[in-house]
Amino acid sequence: MSSRPSSSDSESLDQVISTPHGAAMVIPVKFFLDHVIPPLLPNSDPARVVNALLRTGKRSSGRKPISLQGRWRGFAQNPADSHHPPQKVYSHLGDIVQAIHEASGVEHLPMLLRQGSPCKMYWCDRDEDSLPDVHFSHGNSVQKWTDIAVFGELCTTDRRQDILENALKVTASMHHCMQKDARRRFMHAFTINNFSMRLWFCDRTQILVSEPFDFITDHCPVVHFFLSAMYASPSELGLDPTVTLLEDGRYDIILRSHGGPTETYRTLELPYFSGSALLSKASRIWKAVKVQGDKELGDPIVLKDVWVNPDRDSEGTVLANFLAERPQDLGQDSRAFFPTVEGHGDVYLDDKCSVLDCTRVFTSTDPTAAREHPATCRADLERADAGGSPRRVHYRIVFKECCKTLYDETSLSKIYRAFSQITRALQTMHQAGWVHRDVSPGNILLRDDGTALLSDLELAKRMDSERQRRVGTAGFIAVEIDQQHHLFTPLPVDLPPRLTKSLRKYTLKEMLEAKRTGVELEDDPIKLLMASFPRPRPFDPKARKIPGVCYHPLHDLESLWWVAVWFLMTKEVVHPDPDEGETFVASKAQRKFAKDLFGDPSTRRNALVDHYKFMDQIEGLPRIPQNLAMALNVLREFLVEKYHVVDTELETIGNGCAGDLYDKFCEVFEAILKVPEAEVCTLRPITYTREEIRALRAFHYIPLGASETESGKGNRSSADDSETDDDATSQSSTGTTKVTSSQQSTPINQVDCSDTPPTPGLTIALLWSVFTGQSARGRGPRGHVHRRPKMRLITRQTLRGRKFNVVAYI
Repeated sequence: MSSRPSSSDSESLDQVISTPHGAAMVIPVKFFLDHVIPPLLPNSDPARVVNALLRTGKRSSGRKPISLQGRWRGFAQNPADSHHPPQKVYSHLGDIVQAIHEASGVEHLPMLLRQGSPCKMYWCDRDEDSLPDVHFSHGNSVQKWTDIAVFGELCTTDRRQDILENALKVTASMHHCMQKDARRRFMHAFTINNFSMRLWFCDRTQILVSEPFDFITDHCPVVHFFLSAMYASPSELGLDPTVTLLEDGRYDIILRSHGGPTETYRTLELPYFSGSALLSKASRIWKAVKVQGDKELGDPIVLKDVWVNPDRDSEGTVLANFLAERPQDLGQDSRAFFPTVEGHGDVYLDDKCSVLDCTRVFTSTDPTAAREHPATCRADLERADAGGSPRRVHYRIVFKECCKTLYDETSLSKIYRAFSQITRALQTMHQAGWVHRDVSPGNILLRDDGTALLSDLELAKRMDSERQRRVGTAGFIAVEIDQQHHLFTPLPVDLPPRLTKSLRKYTLKEMLEAKRTGVELEDDPIKLLMASFPRPRPFDPKARKIPGVCYHPLHDLESLWWVAVWFLMTKEVVHPDPDEGETFVASKAQRKFAKDLFGDPSTRRNALVDHYKFMDQIEGLPRIPQNLAMALNVLREFLVEKYHVVDTELETIGNGCAGDLYDKFCEVFEAILKVPEAEVCTLRPITYTREEIRALRAFHYIPLGASETESGKGNRSSADDSETDDDATSQSSTGTTKVTSSQQSTPINQVDCSDTPPTPGLTIALLWSVFTGQSARGRGPRGHVHRRPKMRLITRQTLRGRKFNVVAYI
């Protein structure tokens, strides 16, 4: 017989199980069955069903499902002692489910337990052909991810690494299912390692897993879970009742507006989805059209579906409030820089709007609050969240304008014209007393007529003196907000002129040498410095303190400046006619600076604060990018100068602290538009060489929008780069193979877990075998697998002909 997991393994997995998709909190089995899974039918008593299984046999065979030894029929020995593959060892689970259904006495047809993929699939090999090991579903048709209700991942061994691998597989399957099916609000699953069974649950804020129990001999938890999974309604299993999946793969989505009518919209396409992380807002932005009955009406609109924090005002409410509060002297033109809301509202699961769709909270004080007392509004959530539990509310908003993001724009003139218009949009918000707090290329939209719109006001709020946490899009956050301290606050004491002169007179080396040899310097800087600071005083609670970092208009303008720098540093300027103009290929220095600037916080800080740091980097740029960088450096000087003024009066910062900085931003952007090349030149992502990809491959940041080429030589035509798709491989006219990563997608070395903290003891990395010429594992003369030290192969992936290995460093 195979022994149970060792005590050291159980203790290490006692409180939490770490996965690339988030940390799974371990809770007792009884609590999981009573409060997490769907409730049982009124007449479904697990103890009664177990007694019936002990007395009677299965109708089809006449044999008792539970043997005299108290084990499920088909599991006379532990799975670890069997030499058969897991699919055959656990094939008797279907018989167990059928026996439980017959013993329960429920008349209506339950969901059936079906086998998944016939071959072993690794945790990241999730596509339409790689279903989980077993899953519950209705009917006998060909199964898809959208047909799966509850699923399980199986393994015949219970070593620590096998338990972790099953955890990786189940979280990856839950993530893939919630990513592919827009109806999914949460998921239920289970894993089995040898005889140890765990129950799993996840939504957009948490992952829960039960303590392990012996599913072969402990029958009541197994019967309880299977009864719940077989007879639960689609809504209880996580499907959104306000979303209907059509036969052609599109969705009909119901929107109940605040104080408005209920409308139905049919999706046309999904231009944007931010569900790269399981625990996230999962923003889906659909291009849709209004429908009545089955008839499509009107022009296409934009439908945004997102999970938001309940303590913030909704995006539609924020937009209406600050537009009503903006100064009247700005005129109606300021309204044109923001999208038009057609309807918005929280998602309710019933027609009476009495059950708010939100993530659930499981606490020891009131564990049944999410089930027995559903929230009817956001105020109920605020009362329930007094203990600090995370919550998210399902929210939808419809905009009339169909636009594309600034990420998708390649025209140099349209991009900088959009910067000028967004500057005026920020001025409108700031004069109304609001700050945006998330200015990024994805939140700047472009209409067909070239008008820029400032969108995504989920994080916008009124200005106040409260300390702000880090908020915004990585790479574009203001440095003060990112580092949580003021950069331009003057020193608390003024250095005397004598000390300043002494510091200029001696070098650090001379001061250290004098200290070592005991030689006294004339006007010793160290002694003068110690004498300059006052002696410690008793603590005075009324003394002036430097307040924490509060978000103000300069931070929004700095984010806009970082967006402009991003387009300059991570792009190459291309002239459409090679005979009349040149293509400014990015230099090696530009590639390195782009990597450091948007991957290293200290480099971002130095580039903003230090004039010479930024100037030294832009001197190596080609002619046109260098001219643009010089113009942006002028804006940096204006911004830093204003920071020095504002940070001397931290307690009196108001919505007018930017002053004439808006006009200066617009003047610089409009001056760039007057450059002759600005009207004809376009931008394309930087092309990385084979050596650079090798250097940036593991645990290094590759700038968003970057593309890579094997040789780094040859003709880099603009047509080859402008037509690339997300993670797609294209063949150029010169035969050079390229792999590109879109601006909106996650960097290629982060494996869909960029928003999650590093997993303790388990780091996922991509090794691109095609560039190194080596594999993470190779086979010896007799087929033996040779692995590198402390490396474990998870899977070998292929993206349209390009092979790479996903390995785990343990």
